[in-house]
Amino acid sequence: MRFLISSLLCFAILLLNGCTKDETNQAATNGWKVTNYMDDGKNLTSSFEDYTFDFQTTGVVTATKGSEIVAGIWKEYTDSGRTKFVLQFAKSGVFEEISEDWTLVTKTDNLIKLNHNSGNVVNNSGDSLLFEK
Repeated sequence: MRFLISSLLCFAILLLNGCTKDETNQAATNGWKVTNYMDDGKNLTSSFEDYTFDFQTTGVVTATKGSEIVAGIWKEYTDSGRTKFVLQFAKSGVFEEISEDWTLVTKTDNLIKLNHNSGNVVNNSGDSLLFEK
């Protein structure tokens, strides 16, 4: 029950803080893997080993590893000419670390490359997240 309340709270916060410019949660895409995650220059890719991420058109994202399912929300939108990609998970630990407002660098059918966004400048600390199919 606590997880459901936390998830709903996160969703409500994103809706209240949502940008009104060009919101575009694209078509559902399933089967994504984290192939590179750098946090402050440290490679933490192995933290997501064996998780498969599914992004649904409803704005829900799930990370599945065996019988474990971690739910969150995602949103893609354009602000001031830049495409943002927001991930928000209620679970702590590494999922809390990727719960950020990212800048979308590249998006294809098989690749999503994100950099951590700090204000209007891309963070120079080496924060990046790469999903691949």
